[in-house]
Amino acid sequence: MAERAAEGTTEQVPSRSAEAKEAADAAIAGQAGDSFRVAVASLDGVRINQHFGRSERFFIYRVEADGRAVLLEEREARRPCGNGSHEEDALEAAAAALSDCSIALVSRIGPGADRALLRRGVKAFETPGELIPDAIDKLVRYLIRLRGIAPRG
Repeated sequence: MAERAAEGTTEQVPSRSAEAKEAADAAIAGQAGDSFRVAVASLDGVRINQHFGRSERFFIYRVEADGRAVLLEEREARRPCGNGSHEEDALEAAAAALSDCSIALVSRIGPGADRALLRRGVKAFETPGELIPDAIDKLVRYLIRLRGIAPRG
């Protein structure tokens, strides 16, 4: 289930299935007290301004238990969508390329891509136009509120 973040709050997009909700909850619950990885779809490495299906690279961050975010790498990915449609194999490959991440921050994501990520334990959040550091900070605050997860330190 992708979610939209706006003005410091998170608005849930209607659930696509109970199975997807369980996978999303598991992706978030795994963050308690540990560092975790976030994939960010961005054209410039500054703002979240890329649709998941059109992204050819992702900026991979490690978010530490104290809330600090560290850029680890820029990861190339096969662009799964084009001209209003997508190739199922390319969609699965793009999702698999992010399987070591727990969360993906994107400007938009379609239901098929969202499900492909969830099958790999990756929860997508739609945060169009957000500055990357601001979006990660909001994500950390959201996780704290949602699960009572308090960053250490």
